[in-house]
Amino acid sequence: MESSIFAENFKLIFKNKKTMKSIIKILMFAVAIVTVNKAVAQDVHHVKITNNSKWDIDHIYITPINSTTWGSDLLGGDEVMIPGESIDIIADCDVYDVKIIDQDGITCVLEDVIICDESENWLISDLTKCHK
Repeated sequence: MESSIFAENFKLIFKNKKTMKSIIKILMFAVAIVTVNKAVAQDVHHVKITNNSKWDIDHIYITPINSTTWGSDLLGGDEVMIPGESIDIIADCDVYDVKIIDQDGITCVLEDVIICDESENWLISDLTKCHK
């Protein structure tokens, strides 16, 4: 009996063209939202940065390569990344410059770092190999 009531109600809904158009619009809107959310989610990339050097890292900055200014300090300005410690960041798929400053104020700039894998691991080794 329940299935026949459902079938009758279903027929009534789809006999009314206005109701049918509304349902189609709602479904199209829902599909559009899911598609946009999926596209946005695919653009997000997780990067684990690990201090594998002998020194404390006081600051880490990243910026897209065409930017004239550095972004905010990924360590928050007050935090220090000790050897062996890691942080996780989220970034868009792009090419970046990365600036690292150690406990002695020595600056290391890594140019043209590509972030496009879904998940990446960066190891910061001894800063002596960096360009100054």
